[in-house]
Amino acid sequence: MYVETVKHVIKISNFYFTNVVGGKLFVPIIKNETNSHYVILYNVSSSNGVPPTIKKDDSGNIYAYWDNIDI
Repeated sequence: MYVETVKHVIKISNFYFTNVVGGKLFVPIIKNETNSHYVILYNVSSSNGVPPTIKKDDSGNIYAYWDNIDI
């Protein structure tokens, strides 16, 4: 099976009367590299146009990371 495009949208809403300032957002990214599969993720973006930093933890998990966000 071949999938050309997958779009995943995360929407965060703050219904409180005070904004969250200086927040951090970690979005887990699944990366699959095997003999029969190779996945490349690109065009990870946010609605405010700020590109993410890609981080990797000690276990090999990969995250798109934004800091200093206001909600």
